[in-house]
Amino acid sequence: MNDAFSFSISIGIIAFGIWIASGTIGAGAHLAWILMGLLPVIVGTISLYLAVREVSVAPRNRDSEVSSVDAGMRRTERQNYRP
Repeated sequence: MNDAFSFSISIGIIAFGIWIASGTIGAGAHLAWILMGLLPVIVGTISLYLAVREVSVAPRNRDSEVSSVDAGMRRTERQNYRP
């Protein structure tokens, strides 16, 4: 549920930025407003990337339930691993 909520927020931010940018282009507005419309598109794209990355890193073991604390600890251990 949290993943779907995260995706929908990211898509909403991107759609809002596209709406602003396309409206200002259609109205023949200044370049500054077009750039202001592109800012939410960039932020939403980064947010969507991070949400997708977090979902793909999560463990997919369905046999045993793993708490989010254990998953976070494992992720930290992987980041700190030095061969």
